[in-house]
Amino acid sequence: MPKRILVLDDLKAKFSQFNEIADVTARLQETLRLIGTENKAYAGQDDAIAEAYHKEIDQPTTDLVTLVTSIERLFTLTGENGRAVADDFQRASVDAEGAARAW
Repeated sequence: MPKRILVLDDLKAKFSQFNEIADVTARLQETLRLIGTENKAYAGQDDAIAEAYHKEIDQPTTDLVTLVTSIERLFTLTGENGRAVADDFQRASVDAEGAARAW
């Protein structure tokens, strides 16, 4: 006998939380971009200290923005795909119930 699939009633709502996390992550990404831009603008360019600073800070800041961007995309896709799966489960349940009643 096939195993029964248990789908929570609030599955779609739970996946919407991934979008909320993605929104927070997107705001973090923008803050990190701003920090990177301001570091480049205000940390100087013309002396040895500024050059040493930029050598140590610019690339890690860019890498951090890239990482946070990837995380934001992951949360967005998880939320979207999760809601789509929840919709599929709901349609399957309605179809199965209709088929069972028609039988």
